[in-house]
This record gives sequence, C-alpha cells and structure tokens, in this order.
Amino acid sequence: LRFFAGDYKGDPCADPELVEKGYSRGVPMGGELGALRKKKSPMFVVSAFKDPGGGGDPSTPLQRVQIIKGWLDELGQTHEEVFEVAGDPDNGATVDTDTCTPAGTGFDSLCAVWEDPGFDPAQRAFYYARVIENPVCRWSTHLCNAEGVDCDIPASIPAGLENCCEYGAPLTIQERAWSSPIWYRPESIGKFKGAVKVKGEGKDTVKLKASLQSVPAELDPNTEDITITVTDDDTIYAATISAGTMTEKKPGAVWALSEPSGTPDGIKKATFKINAKGEGKLSVSTVSLDLANADLTNHFVETTITASTYSARHSRLWTVKGVSLKSQN
Repeated sequence: LRFFAGDYKGDPCADPELVEKGYSRGVPMGGELGALRKKKSPMFVVSAFKDPGGGGDPSTPLQRVQIIKGWLDELGQTHEEVFEVAGDPDNGATVDTDTCTPAGTGFDSLCAVWEDPGFDPAQRAFYYARVIENPVCRWSTHLCNAEGVDCDIPASIPAGLENCCEYGAPLTIQERAWSSPIWYRPESIGKFKGAVKVKGEGKDTVKLKASLQSVPAELDPNTEDITITVTDDDTIYAATISAGTMTEKKPGAVWALSEPSGTPDGIKKATFKINAKGEGKLSVSTVSLDLANADLTNHFVETTITASTYSARHSRLWTVKGVSLKSQN
C-alpha cells in the first residue's frame, strides 16, 4: 500500500515512475502538506497490491479502496467521512462458511487519483487510505470447521467448542490494511522552491521560496526569531533571522533583509510578504558558503521553518541537475 498527496501531472496511476514522482511532487503517508494547489484540493494517489500469500495461506483478491477524511469543525466537534475511490464494494464476492471456499471476482491491484470534493483550504484535516479484501472465513470458523462441529447436532459438539454455535461472532471477515495519515495544515508550507548549488571551494549557495496559505501570528519578524533549516541525515544549512532584524517596508505586510556580507548566517537577502488574504511568502538566498554536508545525489531533504511555537516542514525527494540539488514543488 502506497499513499501520496501532492500536485501531480497527468495520471499518476498510469505512470511507471509513480513512486519516484509521488515522493518528489508530494508527501507520502505520515507527511505534512500545505496548500500546494492554492484553494484546490491536493491530489491524493493510492496504490495497493494484494498480499501474495505464502506459507500455505492463499492470496485474497482486493475488493475496494477507501480514503477517510477527518477534521474539527468551528465548534471543536470531530468529523469523519469515508470515500470509496477504487474497486467495487458490491462485487458480489462471497465465501462458503461450511468449506471456507471463496467465490467471486476481485482485484490483484487497485490505484486511484482522488481530490476532496469538500476541501476547505482554511481548515486543518487528515486523510488516510484503507484497502479492503474480499470476504474470507474468520479464524474461529476455520477452527470450528476443522474440528467437525455441526451446530445442527448439539450432542456432537466437542467439549470446549460450544462457542462455535453460541458465541455469536461473525463467520466471515474482510481483512484490511490502512495507511498512516497525511496531515493538511493551511499554515504549513505549500508551494515551495528550493535549490542548493554545490560548486565547492566555498562557492555553494542556497535559495528558498516558501508559500503559506495562512500565516500564523507567531510568524512575526518584528517580535520572533525565524529559523530556517535544511537537512537530510545531516544539517545542510541553518540560519536564524533575529526578531527585529528585517526592515518593515509596509506595516504588517512586507519585510526585507539585505546584507551583502551574509550576516547573519550567510543570508544575503530575505523577504517576507503577507497579502490581504493572510497568505504569506518567505524567500531566502545566501552568499557563497561552504556547504560540506550537501550531497549531490537524489535523496530526501527536509526544510523547516520555526518561530516561537510555530513549526512547519517540507519534505520531498530532491533531485540533482548539474551542480544543483533541487526540489520540484
């Protein structure tokens, strides 16, 4: 089971590079996502293959795939909604409970691209995928059948197996797998451009541009330190813009920092803008640096922005182009 959310081109399910693009243009299960597509829902991609079986256990076809959305309303009440996104919940698959022989069709694999029809870009939400197999006998049904229990002849029921006829447990089940959730946060990083240029000899540079659908109060350059960190298994680059360092060009809307010498922490230029809708853009570029921990190979890179209690992260598969390591979005 694979589950991604992001901004994808074409039909990811038909793309042989689904996995690579899933990681480079979006986040996998367990990831955090901002408003990548402005007011439009992220694109969710779920791909599942049936269990191959083994060890004497048969493989069971898949029946359907669901995506479950959860959120809090303005009153703090929790909600969940289940969406059928692939397969067929009414495929007619059955199982003979006397022999545990399954019947009916199913799927070896399922894939779907889905967008949330009720998406609200201003509302936090989580999403996870659930994959459901065709019906099979419950373990207790296998046990009772193996012991030859016949509920129509009470005297024939072996001692200790009375629950085969009296317990009331279902005779069949539908095994399932589910993903970790993907978390949507309007205040997290949405559209993003990142580039680390690795020339060596102290000539390396960093350029970052991050957009936020909703700027939290904590992200205030006048009163809070803003820290930007770029990491993989090491810290590639880290910088802190101290509170009050940026010049407020337009009250509450535009801040700028220009320091050709690269003080503080190698930052040459930085701007932070908040529009009338409360959407923000943070840009940072550096002077030439020695980024000894920057690896010119395709790999995961995480960028975090923190200020006071606020924290947002952007994690993607960055790819190499020439002497640059770049993110796709």
